[in-house]
Amino acid sequence: MLGNLWIDVLIYLVPIPVIARAVVLALRSGGLSGRWLLAANLVGVLALPGTYAGLILYGKWDRRAAPVSCTDRPISFTLSDVAGAAPWSHVVSLYLGQDLRADARRLFSVRHRRQICRATSNGTKVLNIEALTINTRNRFYDLCREGTAQSWEARICQGFKNGDSYGYQFEAGIFNPDGIRIGYFSIPVAETNKNYPIAENEILKTTSSPGVGLVSAVCREPYSPNGTFFCRMRRPLTADVSIYWKMSAPEERLEERMLRVESLTREICSSILDADICRGSD
Repeated sequence: MLGNLWIDVLIYLVPIPVIARAVVLALRSGGLSGRWLLAANLVGVLALPGTYAGLILYGKWDRRAAPVSCTDRPISFTLSDVAGAAPWSHVVSLYLGQDLRADARRLFSVRHRRQICRATSNGTKVLNIEALTINTRNRFYDLCREGTAQSWEARICQGFKNGDSYGYQFEAGIFNPDGIRIGYFSIPVAETNKNYPIAENEILKTTSSPGVGLVSAVCREPYSPNGTFFCRMRRPLTADVSIYWKMSAPEERLEERMLRVESLTREICSSILDADICRGSD
């Protein structure tokens, strides 16, 4: 933190008095004198603290929270032919189009939260999106610290509290296959069933349980004997909307975690969309 502060000072602040002094000397050599030169010197002296104060004020303004009147209600959205409502959770991201940088709205960012509130007139209008993702791999501490309004959030946080934080790290999403670039998200190119085009070092892993049903995912085999499998699942929900998840696990816990992530993904989907379209294979 301190290192970044010194870098900011060197880049943004140190050149200011140098430039200001150079301008004053140039004016003096050009014949400027008297009160005008005094005024130029005064501007040069105040340039550094003035700029520093301006940067601080801008930083506070840029980090201001989104209006409570907006974040007190879920984010109503439409994704192709499906309507839904997303919670203001730090692990949720919305994507408005194919440009990952310009169209992403990550809810852990206060700037992105304000952009959503502006686009929806403080939550009174519906937001059109192309994808919604849940990523617990990088933000689970924020998720559990901010409170667990959703049942699936409580399940994940309980897993972390029980010491199995790795076993609850995954990414899941609901998306329009024609509305995003699936390669950005490492989504399988097709539904992960027996017809999936398996690549080298990949296997189609299938497991089932009475409570979850049949689950099939494409898994990349580990590079070392004691390594982990990286597995991805995709299936359609409607003609224009699909669902996916991806996770990692060692071989001895692979089936257990596939079933857990599938169960959590369905629960997340059901809390956001119509529950009838979120079920998998029985």
